[in-house]
Amino acid sequence: MKKILLLAVTAMFLGLVSGCTSVPESNNLTGQWTYKYSKQNKTGSMKLYQEGFKLTGTANDAEGRFNLNGNVKGELVVLNGVCPETNRTFMANLKLDGENSFEGTYTTSSGEAGKIKGKR
Repeated sequence: MKKILLLAVTAMFLGLVSGCTSVPESNNLTGQWTYKYSKQNKTGSMKLYQEGFKLTGTANDAEGRFNLNGNVKGELVVLNGVCPETNRTFMANLKLDGENSFEGTYTTSSGEAGKIKGKR
């Protein structure tokens, strides 16, 4: 009887520990994306790589080529970009609509702000 009780307690403990250390699921954003931004509906493209919750990649649009970094948590994404040639920067706060589209807002170091929408 003691062995069964000890086995049951051990199983419950291991179940609790493994549940506490599991990594929450997140959308996988790795891939090629296109997007529209600004009141003039300018377009651009970006290539994202995701490792865990971390994002890296590049974006190309009318403002230049940007190195990207950011993170994803559930349906929320924060992307930061910097253009190595001009040091121009931007920050985008995005909300995913599944794994294949997003909408959000952006601000730039030159004071521009607006909406951004993208898809795979």
